[in-house]
Amino acid sequence: MEGVPVGLGLVAVMIILFVWLISSSAPLKLSLIVAAGTVGSLFWVLAGVFNWNWVFERENVQPVVKRLGRTSARLLFFVGGLGMAWGCNYMIKILLIMGFLYRAKHHCTSACLHL
Repeated sequence: MEGVPVGLGLVAVMIILFVWLISSSAPLKLSLIVAAGTVGSLFWVLAGVFNWNWVFERENVQPVVKRLGRTSARLLFFVGGLGMAWGCNYMIKILLIMGFLYRAKHHCTSACLHL
């Protein structure tokens, strides 16, 4: 039960990102992949930083923990998550360049976020 709040928060982030991508006329499959990849990368980074027992004590993670040790496994999760986040950021920039994501330049104020 430790991971339920984290899981619900990550699902909420994925839904919000997915809806934003779809509403910006990005392709459906690519939007789902980018949203899931972003949430997955966030999960990996958070697991590595906060050393969640419920993640590192799972049966499917135990071979990695036994081989590398807990500290190295945490580092692997953190670096892997950063790599995934970089890849998802790259995909969002490609969608922007290809014109799938709409940036309203005429409605922009000084508070706009530009990539």
